[in-house]
Amino acid sequence: METTNDYTISEIDDTDRHWIGFSVQNMIRLIDERSFGEVMDYFDPGLLDRFFGKCLEEYNAGRLDKNILTFAFGCGLGEYLVRKLGFRWVLFSDSRGSDLAVADKEKKLVVFPISSTRKRFEVSEAEGFTAIADTVLSRYSSN
Repeated sequence: METTNDYTISEIDDTDRHWIGFSVQNMIRLIDERSFGEVMDYFDPGLLDRFFGKCLEEYNAGRLDKNILTFAFGCGLGEYLVRKLGFRWVLFSDSRGSDLAVADKEKKLVVFPISSTRKRFEVSEAEGFTAIADTVLSRYSSN
C-alpha cells in the first residue's frame, strides 16, 4: 500500500478481482450480441468506442442498464491497459471515497477507466476509449 497525505493506493482484494472479471465477461457478452462474430480483440479501444456507441443508443432507448454498461466497458478499458502496458488494478482512496483504477508498477500513472466510462453518460458521448488509451500510451512511453 502506498499512502500520501492526500490519497492511498492499495491492492485490490478477491471480491474486486471477481467483480472485474464478471464485468469483463459482461462486456464480451454485450459485444458478441452486437458483433455477429466479427470481433478479433475485445480490448481494442476503437472496438470499445464502436460497441459502446451501439450500447449507448440502446441505453438511451431504455433497453440497457447504465451501471452494467459503465462497469463492463470501464473494466474493458482497464484490462486493455493491464494487458498492453502491464498496469495492475488498484484501489485508489482519498477524502472523497474509493474507486477502482489501474496503475503502472511505480504508481506514478493512475487511470480511472470506470469513472471515465461513467462520464460518457453525462455527455452522451460514445467515443473516448481510444482518446484515453492514446493519452495513457503517450504519457507512459514518455516516462
